[in-house]
Amino acid sequence: MIDKLKVSLFALGAAGALAACSGGSHASSVVPSAVVPSAAASAAFAYDTSALEGATLVGSANVASISVDLVPRMQDAAGLLAYARQANDPKSGNFRHFLTPSQIGQRFGASAATYAAAVRYFQAKGLSLGVWPQRLLLHVTGSQKNVEGALRTTFGWYRKGTSVFLAPVATPAPPASAQIVGAANIVMHPTSFDDHVIVAGSFGNGILYGYSPEQIATAFDYNGAYAAGYTGAGITTGVIGTAGIDLDDVPAFEATYHIAGSGAVTVVDATDANAPGNSALGFASPPPVTAPCNGSPYEPTPGCNPEDIETQLDTEQLASLAPGANLRYYLAYNPNDGCGAIGVDCPPGAGIPLQGLYEYNAELETAIADDRADVLSLSFGGPEAANVGIAFNASGTGITPLEMAALASEGVAVFVSSGDSGAQGCQTWPQAPNPNALCVSYPSTDPNVVSVGGVNAPLNPAGQLVGGMTAWGDRTSNGYGGSGGGVSAYFALPPYQQGAAGILGSYRNVPDVSLDADDLTGVDVEVYADFKFLGDKLYLPVGGTSVAAPEAAAMWALVLQACKGNATCATAAGPVPYRLGNPNVYFYKIYANAAQYPSTFYDVLYGNNGQACQPPSSPTASPCPSSPSTDPGYAAGQGYDLVTGIGVPFARNLIKAVVGT
Repeated sequence: MIDKLKVSLFALGAAGALAACSGGSHASSVVPSAVVPSAAASAAFAYDTSALEGATLVGSANVASISVDLVPRMQDAAGLLAYARQANDPKSGNFRHFLTPSQIGQRFGASAATYAAAVRYFQAKGLSLGVWPQRLLLHVTGSQKNVEGALRTTFGWYRKGTSVFLAPVATPAPPASAQIVGAANIVMHPTSFDDHVIVAGSFGNGILYGYSPEQIATAFDYNGAYAAGYTGAGITTGVIGTAGIDLDDVPAFEATYHIAGSGAVTVVDATDANAPGNSALGFASPPPVTAPCNGSPYEPTPGCNPEDIETQLDTEQLASLAPGANLRYYLAYNPNDGCGAIGVDCPPGAGIPLQGLYEYNAELETAIADDRADVLSLSFGGPEAANVGIAFNASGTGITPLEMAALASEGVAVFVSSGDSGAQGCQTWPQAPNPNALCVSYPSTDPNVVSVGGVNAPLNPAGQLVGGMTAWGDRTSNGYGGSGGGVSAYFALPPYQQGAAGILGSYRNVPDVSLDADDLTGVDVEVYADFKFLGDKLYLPVGGTSVAAPEAAAMWALVLQACKGNATCATAAGPVPYRLGNPNVYFYKIYANAAQYPSTFYDVLYGNNGQACQPPSSPTASPCPSSPSTDPGYAAGQGYDLVTGIGVPFARNLIKAVVGT
């Protein structure tokens, strides 16, 4: 039986003592229709009002602290989205003219005066702030009383069905001096983002369960790149963190498989320290990883911070396949991200600690500000419709698209897992009106990222294919897992997909490329490498598009090393001349080249990503038939398809096609 490792923010109890928490990346959901702000009020302070209908006010909130991501008044938000397109469009005069974080702030984010005014206002209200030089976001943390005073609203508990949420009772109305135009997560419910990782049975590698990095390196010709001298040396990769990390794990994993690499792993914490005058609340360094315990890796305490398989998978795959590259792990931790129960006080300092996915905006902002990672891997996502008004707006704008545009404007290559629920990505969304409808995952559909799908890759112990690669889907996972793919409902077709054979419609198609992801051909992951925890190491076979995304990111690190050593290639304007920006520009160019495509990509011809029908929670949704049924998905086929994209890349020939060496 497949065990999908889903994020569980907190256990919301039954009536009477319904605990909840506020904070970093919680999505919004409910407010009674009687208090839904008017359109005029919403225009003054933008937040997720469309998802706030139909709930009942249960009572006033009384929590320890509240954390909110606030959007400052920017100079030119639309200009940032436009610049990201131009910097990654070979037809534009700004192609490969990449910017620094400060330049993004100077041209597009809040002005220095506006941002400083916002900081002064909220600190004068006794709040702690996270600030970044690109000036796209303010992370505000403080007591409920101080947050309410600053935003001129109050918070209450609302119930919708069996869920209870924290939300403003009235539209926030900070004064003009606050220089704030909206919030990304002021209505707080469990995050709609999930890990894209599956633990299940797998082929072996002759030593342990799951494929070894040597098998993957052979199958997808990383070995050919290594033989030519390309290991990622001189390149920096990065991972947007899902939970805590033990820095002993990557070296131990590489030692297990005798991988010699010069790359080092560094944890980069989100911090409030760059905003003088902050209160004691806000971001902090996370507690160290502990032995296995009953707590959640997303809600760590000093005595219980268990390892998270996603963290180890991402870092071990990326580090072992680009062994010469350094790796930066971006992690945000807030020890007091809200707590409370209806009608019950929560004393200061007793807030629920949250890290990783629940603070993903802060992690993205930290990566943008750091500007050290040339390649980023993100192994999470959620149904597009569940993120409207939270991560992005129905127009395709919003804070997360701006963050992705900022990375693209810096020339950073971003690889995102396409999802593990095939064409029916809404099956992971409990509130989905029809969980079996065709549905894709965000941020995989963002135009500034590479969406990475998955295949079944049958390999022998030497890493040689013993059969054809097929799409990961119903045929190999019994209908309960598959390569996320389909057509976005919100993001227009980006320039690199326009005119490409097989692309459907006028909206973003995903995935772009694919690598090994099927849990039946998954990879080995080592957790708890430190013997003090278990007395021995623990190895697990793992699948999911969380495998494919860091594999693709590692391959691109090898491409960038080749570019860095080639004077014809390393010509980007800005501080990092070897950055190439969004890899899709090059992938689709290769796809259109009849001479390069067959030798650079494996065109997957068989399989589909339809999923077994899941009974809907809504009584108005179409029920599943009485007999087992698989929902129709998309079929793999010649050229581009909505299961595997343009196919599976091979590292050595990809370097030749992109760089020419």
